[in-house]
Formats: sequence, structure tokens, C-alpha cells
Amino acid sequence: MIQVHNTPDSGAELTIELLSNLSMSLDRFFAVFLVLSAVMLVVALYPLILGLWPVMVIAVVHVFLVGWCFRRAWRGNWARQVIHFGPETVTIVHLTASKRWQLEWPVNWLRLSQGVDQQGQPRVYLQRQGLRQEIGEFLPTHERHELRGLIREALAQRTAWAS
Repeated sequence: MIQVHNTPDSGAELTIELLSNLSMSLDRFFAVFLVLSAVMLVVALYPLILGLWPVMVIAVVHVFLVGWCFRRAWRGNWARQVIHFGPETVTIVHLTASKRWQLEWPVNWLRLSQGVDQQGQPRVYLQRQGLRQEIGEFLPTHERHELRGLIREALAQRTAWAS
């Protein structure tokens, strides 16, 4: 998902926020996990009442394993990038569940380029003096095309390169 934030003073600054496309929010994900866990533990109560306590132990272990898998799936797919175009610099902040990095480049000779990976998926890059940084690698194809257009417009007013 792409969100664009413009400052009111004649577009001097522009912020583009890129969010990974997760079909569920963390709250909804947790609610689904709680419902699944409750149903499984209620079903395991009948064998426990009959004296088959190992079934409940297996059910509890299963709840922990499913919770661990859900956590890994969520953390592995959560990502966010914030690209801030100021009058003099472009700042890229990349956040995932496990790491964070920030890059700041002067905007004067910054250039937008594109490429294609081995699967034929488009890639969007910002490059400057031989350095290149991929932007929005976690976005689907149609959003990468939209991102390329947004960055092209933002750089048109700020860089010395012709688009």
C-alpha cells in the first residue's frame, strides 16, 4: 500500500510511505488465533474429562506451535519504507520486524532507474554516483509501477537529471 503525504506549502516536501500488503491487521490476526485456540482447547476438554490427559498436553503444545508459526509469518512479511523528499535531501527509512536502516542522499544528482529480476518482476531503484538502492521490493507489481510514477514526479522538480 502506498500513502502520499504532501506539505501544504507549495509541495516543497513530499513523503511517500510504503506498507507491505498484509491481508489482516495484527489485531485481527490475534483474534483468529484466539478463536482457533479456544475451539481446540474446548474440544480437548472431553478427552480430559474421560481421563485422557495426554490429549490436553498435545493440544496445549499445538497451541504454542501454531502461535509460533503465526508470529513468524507475521514478522516475516511486515515491512515499511518511508521516502521523504525534502528541498535538499531524500531520506529513505526502511523498517522490518528484525532490522532498521536509514539512508540520506542529496537530491541534486539523484536518479530513478528501473530493472527486472529473474522472475520478470519490475524493480525500482534510486541511484546516485554509482550507488543504487532498491525501493519498495516488498510491493506487488502494480504498486511498483505507481511508485515509479510518484518518484518520477517528485524528482522532476528537484534533480538535475532529465526524466
